[in-house]
Amino acid sequence: MCGNKIVNHTAKWLIVEVHRDGKVYTQKFESDDEGAHPITEVIKTKGTNATGTKITYCPDPKVYGDYFIELDKLREMLTEISYFSRGLKIELIVDDKEPELFVSQNGLMDGLNPKNAMSKPFQYFYKTDDCEVELALQWVKKKGKIKGYANGLFMSDGGAFISGFKSSLTRTFNSLANKKFDGDSIRNLLDGFVSVKVKVGQFSNQAKTSLANPEARTATSTAINEALKQFASSRPNDFETIIVYLDKLNKAEEAAEKVRNSILNHEYKELEYKKKKIAMPDKFKDCETHGDNSMLIICEGEELPLSIFPSHQGGQHFLLANEEALA
Repeated sequence: MCGNKIVNHTAKWLIVEVHRDGKVYTQKFESDDEGAHPITEVIKTKGTNATGTKITYCPDPKVYGDYFIELDKLREMLTEISYFSRGLKIELIVDDKEPELFVSQNGLMDGLNPKNAMSKPFQYFYKTDDCEVELALQWVKKKGKIKGYANGLFMSDGGAFISGFKSSLTRTFNSLANKKFDGDSIRNLLDGFVSVKVKVGQFSNQAKTSLANPEARTATSTAINEALKQFASSRPNDFETIIVYLDKLNKAEEAAEKVRNSILNHEYKELEYKKKKIAMPDKFKDCETHGDNSMLIICEGEELPLSIFPSHQGGQHFLLANEEALA
């Protein structure tokens, strides 16, 4: 009810039509400085076989100012809504032009992009008394993204159900592959949707972008566990391809890490060497060996060059200088 009150309050006017039990119930609302209020009683009419609710809404400029609608974002939102309501037809009419139709026959599977896919997509359904889970996933060569939805709403911050999905994904995949791949490495090759439906949503924040229901965490954990087992047994060649690909990525990452460490170590030594040279007297600026493994011999004569000679005593070096170098 709170959501309805807010919508009413931010509307210049709003009309609600409910089609149910062969009747249509209609009521109109307006908003002023004192808040939202109905301006008509509920009007009941007969003669319809349709079911559903229709909302006609005009934003209040006092609340939104000079508002505008980003059609591209609206189209994206309507497309995703169609994925979660298989067979539902949504029409978008702009400036009395021909309606744009949004409809999905395959649900979430229609939202998967085949580009960069390493295998055919796979789908899995799981249901408990408290939660329904639908997975639509595919393995990809480039970095994928798992999008989580709760009751048809995108959870940008994920929540318990995504945490359960991730931990079970890593554990189950490594168990089936007999490997110890990093969780991020596995997830980077997986793209698709994790959708849950719960009876009463519990959210971690006011914006409702993170679902906290513990039953959803348990359900998604079980769902991905069973889905991976099914995938590995029904498509063993595809599963082996993914394992081999992950092995190659890990080896490439290890090689890159060695190169990075080598470069960093070299840069560190160069920096330390420069610091020592700066701290040395001018006469010693060409000295390459310092510390306990060096020996200083003081000689006479300005013309004697400073040099480093190999030592016959345990690999030490002699640093030749003159008395003036110590002045």
